[in-house]
Amino acid sequence: MQIKEVQEKLKIISYTLRYYEKMGLIQPYRDENGYRNYNEEDIHKIERIMFLRDINVPIEDIKDILDNKVTFQDVLENHIEKVNIEIESLQYIKNMCEDLKEKNIYVKKTLQRVYDTENKKTKIIIDKPKTENSIRCIPLNSKIYGELNKIRKGFSEKDFFLTGADGIYIEPRVYQNYYKNMLKSSKVKEYNFHVLRHTFATNCIEVGMDIKSLSEILGHATVDITLNRYVHSSRKMKEKYLEKL
Repeated sequence: MQIKEVQEKLKIISYTLRYYEKMGLIQPYRDENGYRNYNEEDIHKIERIMFLRDINVPIEDIKDILDNKVTFQDVLENHIEKVNIEIESLQYIKNMCEDLKEKNIYVKKTLQRVYDTENKKTKIIIDKPKTENSIRCIPLNSKIYGELNKIRKGFSEKDFFLTGADGIYIEPRVYQNYYKNMLKSSKVKEYNFHVLRHTFATNCIEVGMDIKSLSEILGHATVDITLNRYVHSSRKMKEKYLEKL
């Protein structure tokens, strides 16, 4: 059977057949004029290759199957595992896109450096937040949403948020140094990083956010914690509300 007949029988283009031959997957007999001739064994092998390619099995794995270096079952199990990883990654990207589409961001884990008493040195721990209330959904305003929307493509489930890379995170101490340098370059008085949280809470109250919503955004168990520890009254706020009397 010549190449044109194989094309018609298997609905395959000649380029693909030549590519399979180039990769060593098939070796059709050539007659004295140099024309390729495919026998029934070749046809069966091509059908098998086409099936494996349809399910995205790599050429290298297909060659190993045809050369009897590995079994079809082994390759299939390995391929299923890879596909499951890809599905998880794509699902994460889908969820991230849906979250951003809805202008939401979720706090599900925390990263901190702690002292390991057993090994007598510090180590990084990535775990769930300290309380159930700390696992929360935070709506994004339009400005932040616009910036995050620019960089959301290409992220996978294992990537860290601030670096966008797998296995590469920013050390808490390094991030604190970034913060101090920004304050210094902006000629702002030095404050600890946690002050930003207090400032955010106070600003939210000043623009009229209700205390319950703010408490949930901050991840507090009760509104009392928000009011007593995070919201700070100012003369401006007092004057604003007194003018309404």
